[in-house]
Amino acid sequence: MGVDIDRFRPLESKTTVPDAAIRAVSVARLNRAKGHEYFLEAMARLVADGIDLRYTIAGEGSYRASIEEVVRRLNLGDRVTLLGAISEERVLALLGESDFLVLSSFGYGEAAPVAVMEAMACGLPVICSRIGGTADMIEDGKDGLLVAQQDVDGLERAARILATDPLERERLARAARQTACRKFDYRVTAAQLAGVIRTSLAAARS
Repeated sequence: MGVDIDRFRPLESKTTVPDAAIRAVSVARLNRAKGHEYFLEAMARLVADGIDLRYTIAGEGSYRASIEEVVRRLNLGDRVTLLGAISEERVLALLGESDFLVLSSFGYGEAAPVAVMEAMACGLPVICSRIGGTADMIEDGKDGLLVAQQDVDGLERAARILATDPLERERLARAARQTACRKFDYRVTAAQLAGVIRTSLAAARS
């Protein structure tokens, strides 16, 4: 897996929005295992503390009605937007409008999430569950923030950092881009795969 880091890259100037809210984004199918509800619970706590946080969810799926019910229960209807399925162009624009990405998945359904690679390539800090290969993708506190699965307290702490500390948000953003260029560039990952194949073929022939 890899991403085109020339296409997914930080904007020269961040897309302007008509308010000063902090904007979180998720790009994931609407499935229970993606854990949207856990971040919504964390978000509600931050909003109750007076933090102006907005959350946009891109993706579609069978869990949409359940997510909408959680949004209603937490009184977040004016702060959460469900976009449904969107194009890659819209994903790029959405990342450019956002301050950080959230992937709060749980269970066994992730390997190396492409949404995380794309966000980091765009210079977006990421809050991510420890699931699948995410601990190999992100070094906690250096180029992103890792939390335990289904950990509302952990999500709240991580989101509070990114929502209230612009210098830390920017530091993680720069580090995320550097990691993406070093580890997720499709040319790098393709060369690594080719090397494994060559080694395997050589071993088989011998």
